[in-house]
Amino acid sequence: MSASGGKRKPRLICGRDCAHYGKDCPYMDVISCDDSAENCPDFEPKDNMARKREKDAEIIISTSGFVLDGVLYEEIYDPLNSPPGVFVCLGDDGDIEIVTEVKDGIRKYIPYIPLDDNDPLSTGAVKLPTFCEDYGTEKDLVREIQDHIHRYVDVSPRFERFSAWYVLLTWLYDRVNTIPYLRVLGDTGTGKSRFLDVVGGLCYKPCMVSGAVTPAPIYRMIRQWKGTIILDEADFRDSNEKNEVIKILNCGFERGRPVIRCRQNDVETLQFLPTYCPKVIATRRPFEDKALESRCLTERMIETSRKDIPDVLPPEFYEEQEELRNKLLMFRLRNYNSIDSRKIQEIDLGDIEPRLRQATRSFAFLFSGIPDMLSEFRDFLRRYNEELVEERSETIEGMIVNAIFSLKDEGYERITSSDIAYRVKERFGIERVTPQSVGKYLKSLGIERKRDRDQRYIIWDEKLMNKLGKRYIPGFVTSVTSVTSNNGKLEDYDESFPHANVTNVTHVTQETVQKFIQQLEQERGDDGLIDFERAIDICLSLGIPQPTKFIKQLQARRILLEPFPGKLDVWRGG
Repeated sequence: MSASGGKRKPRLICGRDCAHYGKDCPYMDVISCDDSAENCPDFEPKDNMARKREKDAEIIISTSGFVLDGVLYEEIYDPLNSPPGVFVCLGDDGDIEIVTEVKDGIRKYIPYIPLDDNDPLSTGAVKLPTFCEDYGTEKDLVREIQDHIHRYVDVSPRFERFSAWYVLLTWLYDRVNTIPYLRVLGDTGTGKSRFLDVVGGLCYKPCMVSGAVTPAPIYRMIRQWKGTIILDEADFRDSNEKNEVIKILNCGFERGRPVIRCRQNDVETLQFLPTYCPKVIATRRPFEDKALESRCLTERMIETSRKDIPDVLPPEFYEEQEELRNKLLMFRLRNYNSIDSRKIQEIDLGDIEPRLRQATRSFAFLFSGIPDMLSEFRDFLRRYNEELVEERSETIEGMIVNAIFSLKDEGYERITSSDIAYRVKERFGIERVTPQSVGKYLKSLGIERKRDRDQRYIIWDEKLMNKLGKRYIPGFVTSVTSVTSNNGKLEDYDESFPHANVTNVTHVTQETVQKFIQQLEQERGDDGLIDFERAIDICLSLGIPQPTKFIKQLQARRILLEPFPGKLDVWRGG
């Protein structure tokens, strides 16, 4: 008997006191959590063992984001709020919904919340949005990101623009199959670390792993956060394919390429270590591994001369970044379910190298509905492809390929390793090149040789040589196309008729070529010439594919002349 006179204190339905609560209770909609058990005709006390079994069966998953039944849930984290971490998602009406946990059978998803100050969120090693904010249009968002980059770091305008696109891509990278890496390369004091702070800080869930010289913490960060790896001072002692971190970078370029290891204490159990995610990298030197180099979109940094860039990042920098991350989260929520990877493959990126096309294909969905941005992106890829070829032309392989074509143009029928070695020394001043070393490089390039008496000379494979020319010779034109006169018959170009109907130059119609020539005539500068870059812009405006190749072919037929580097003129005969 109790002190209150022996009357039993009623039990409350809330708190899982009833076996029917939350399952098949017919009174859930009419009985509140404050109603006592005596008000419910079907009250059935739940025994302690059943309650314990239910609790033990529940699987709690602490995460910063997940997808359930087609709905994307993302964590927002603000230590000033209570609770500091909650999930946000878009409702059916497009409005933001906030939940503290999500249940799926025996699974319960809860936001990742730090328990102490030794934590990625508390220490700033990982940055999450604090809320969702509207951003207007995608073009407005790109412009705002680019303005932010310009205020705090000095890179070329083209790479500044591309970095803004890359930031957008990281927020939807898990909806595409491949993603390249953004890399800045330069000596100490050129702004590499600042670039990582500015651009890396805007990427999706940036994970600062600059101090991680071993692979284990990188694997764990990728598995836990599935965000963007920000890697500073990535100049490893051995940056070849044998380095474990290099393996992460090589495999993480494409979905479905985990690193597989046996557990240290149980060799029968395999570990599948995740690698796929965006990565922003800073190095002083190029990587030794050529495969990894091809996965990086690189900007060479130089010491800035701008006076408007602050030496130390001010408080407003962090406020701007927080606001932009909140807008980028809204961009992710709105666009996550609207990406169709099949349509991405249909977008034409122009005449660029297959590896560059594969690396940048994922960007296509960002511009699929914005023609002017897609055109600008194609122009960026064309220029970047030309820079890659220019850099390769300065390697030993590039010098050898240039030497081979030089000898071929001079009429050499049988080109030997000795001929090539002598031409490389003559043109490039590389004394260490010998016929023996040339032979090894020819083998790596896939060029076969044939022995005749005492000499071995290269076998000229037109298809292979055209591929090597495009890869190692700037402005390379595979072949001179034919021109038709007004009677429509194919014939050699008649120098007395400079504006014959060009119908077979990169599959461009006669009418388009005539429009191109007319616009060039209207674009003459004070010197009477046309800038090469302006000619490229005219090509793009007319929808001409492979504009550089198109112009080079017109030059090869003497329809266009280049009297000075970077300047064009229309030939008039005579």
